[in-house]
Amino acid sequence: FPRYSSPSLLAFRSHGWPQSGTRGTRRRGSGPSGAPDAKLIAPSFCLMVGLCADGASSEYHIAVVGGGPTGVEMAGAFAELIHGPLRSDHAATAQRFRVSLIEAGPELVPTFSSSLSRRTRRDLERMGVQVLTNTAVREVHADSITTADGGRIPADLTVWAAGVKGVPA
Repeated sequence: FPRYSSPSLLAFRSHGWPQSGTRGTRRRGSGPSGAPDAKLIAPSFCLMVGLCADGASSEYHIAVVGGGPTGVEMAGAFAELIHGPLRSDHAATAQRFRVSLIEAGPELVPTFSSSLSRRTRRDLERMGVQVLTNTAVREVHADSITTADGGRIPADLTVWAAGVKGVPA
């Protein structure tokens, strides 16, 4: 979103940031390091809604990187906003939003059971989230993500939730 003066990457920082060394994360990042900075997510989303309603783009893509609990919650929250209040108030705008959840490993919430991982994936897909597993991120750009295999995923807003860990007590 740099072209609209909004960060294209919002990252949940945690102990050991940056976790991945992924290209583009430092230069594009504007990272929540705790609850007060997480307030950047709502204005970025609202800016996207306004631009979409004004016809600035045909589609807007939100990519959440990291299929652990934080990433799953963020992807689900975006899907609920889009398919709930946004659809209710601006149906045509809501249809133009896409949410992707990108996980480098083979399953979501890998610290939980395989059955819970499968259920999580199924629930997110029913909510309209595109779930991509076994998909490592190589680089984050202002409008897309390049995967390790050279693929491209559109991303007007990237929320980096990979590797989020609490600070040791």
